[in-house]
Amino acid sequence: MEFSIYAWITIVTVLVTFGILLFTRLRSDLVFLGVVGVLFVTGVLEVNEALSGFSSTTVAVVGVMFVVVAGLTYTGVLHWIIKNMLRRPQNYKRALIRLTIPVAVLSPFLNTATVVTMFVGVVKMWSKKVKMMPSLLLIPICLAGNMGAVCIILVLPSNLVISGFYESNSGHEMSMLAPAIPGLAGLMAGILAMIILRRQTTMKTTIQEQDGHIVAILEGSLDTSVAAETEKAMDPLNDVDGKNIIIDCTDLTYISSAGLRIFLGILQNAEEKGGHVYIKGLNDNVSTIFTLTGFNNIFEFI
Repeated sequence: MEFSIYAWITIVTVLVTFGILLFTRLRSDLVFLGVVGVLFVTGVLEVNEALSGFSSTTVAVVGVMFVVVAGLTYTGVLHWIIKNMLRRPQNYKRALIRLTIPVAVLSPFLNTATVVTMFVGVVKMWSKKVKMMPSLLLIPICLAGNMGAVCIILVLPSNLVISGFYESNSGHEMSMLAPAIPGLAGLMAGILAMIILRRQTTMKTTIQEQDGHIVAILEGSLDTSVAAETEKAMDPLNDVDGKNIIIDCTDLTYISSAGLRIFLGILQNAEEKGGHVYIKGLNDNVSTIFTLTGFNNIFEFI
C-alpha cells in the first residue's frame, strides 16, 4: 500500500511535533497552532476541518469551567470547603475520605484538571498541619477527580466525545446522568482500593523499656508512604534523656531514604543528650541499604 503525499506530510508533521514538544521549551498551544497552520497550508486540511476544533462543544465547556473555578476561588467558596470539610483528620483513612469526596463532587461540574490543580496547593498546606506526606494524598486526588468526573456527561472530554458519537449514530441525546451508576460504583471501588492498598504498607511501631534501655520495635516496610506516621510514632524517643536506644529491625522488611532520615534524627538527638542508638536485627536486604548509603558507618549494631 502506497501512502499519498498528504499522508507523508501528516506523518512527518506528527514526528516533528513530538520532537519539538520533547526537546524544546516552546509553549504547547503555539506548537499545535503551528501544526494546524502547516496542515492547512499544505492542503491536508480544509478550512472547516482546521477550524472545527475551535467551535467544539467540548472546548467551549472546558473554557467556561475555568471561569467558574476562578469565581469559586475569589468568592471564598473553596476556602469554606477546606475549612469545614477537611478540618484535621486523625489518620490516613479519614484524611483520604475527607479529601477525595469534595474533589470527586466538584469534578463532574468543573474541569477535572483545574479542580485537582487547586487542591494540590491545598494538600501541601494541609499535609503540614496533619503531619502527613503530601505524596500520600496527591495521587488519590487525581484519581478521585477523574473517577468523579465520569459520573456526569458535562465536563470530562471523553464523556462529551462519547455522547457526541452516540447522538450522531443513534439520533438520540444521551442523558446527562447516564453514566452516574457505573461512575459512582467505580468511584467507591477506587477509594476502597486506595484504603486497602494503604493498609498493606502500614508500619507497626512499638516502644517499650527493657533492662534500662528504650527499645523501638519496627514491623513492616518503612517507605515514603508511611514515613510521616512512623516518625510521629517514634517521636517519644526524642524525649529520652541519657538512656541508650535500641531500634529493633528484626521484622523490618525495607527502609527508604525517608526512613533513614528518621533514624539519623533520633541518633543526633540522642547524642546531644548523652545517649547512644543501637540497631538490632537487620536482615540482608535492609543491611545492604545501610551499606550502600554509608549508614553502616554511622550507627552501632548489636
